[in-house]
Amino acid sequence: MSPLTVYPTARIRREQVDALRQHIRHLESPQLDQPAFPSTAGVDRLFPDGGLRRGAVYEISEGRSLLWNLLAGPSQAGHWIAIVGMAHLGLQAAADAGVDLERLVLVPHPGSSGFSVTSTLADALPLVVLSPSTALPPQSQRDRFQARLRERGATLLIRATWPGSEGRLAITQRSWDGLGDGFGLLSQQHITLSHQHRREARPRYVDLCISGRGIDVQHRATIRQIGAGVEPHRAAAVEHEPLMEHAVSVVEKAAG
Repeated sequence: MSPLTVYPTARIRREQVDALRQHIRHLESPQLDQPAFPSTAGVDRLFPDGGLRRGAVYEISEGRSLLWNLLAGPSQAGHWIAIVGMAHLGLQAAADAGVDLERLVLVPHPGSSGFSVTSTLADALPLVVLSPSTALPPQSQRDRFQARLRERGATLLIRATWPGSEGRLAITQRSWDGLGDGFGLLSQQHITLSHQHRREARPRYVDLCISGRGIDVQHRATIRQIGAGVEPHRAAAVEHEPLMEHAVSVVEKAAG
């Protein structure tokens, strides 16, 4: 299969897309009528449908750990993924997170043609990641692109602001274990992933512990809250529950 032409004519573009689509159909096993891509355990809690919704655009923040955890589930299920505009990815970390590297198509240096390359790949692959180095195209062109995503059932993850996106995914907390005072080795990483969905008032969170043994989902404790809209605490805060409950009771008595 010939490589994609950066500035193809309409005929060449159709031929390339048809050839790539046919090639992917031979290699891709999952059913394409599912409303969302599968996610790994824990990450599925971030989404109302259990995974990235097909035909949608999601904003993502910086952070390789976030990206690999989002891509692990779809790639393990046999879906092909393109990553455009991201060099020095650290593919060993991706493999450790569960990403099937044989399902990745990498375009690390698209130059000013990043969105054009992404548009071409989205016609053939179900999941595309873009880190744009230039401004996004006008709204009318983005609307046409998103209409094609819905028609194809493909999804875009973009490191930029996309008006009308399905949601924004980010790492809100990160810490490491293993280092002492001038000694030791990093042994595990604790991260909190968040998803602010456009139809939900409050974000969803999941806590993960990443180490050489794999990825473990951490329990997020529920703590009594005064009022609404307070961000839930990490699981480590559970040891402070008696103090928190005492503070709440004092406030309630004062208010009464």
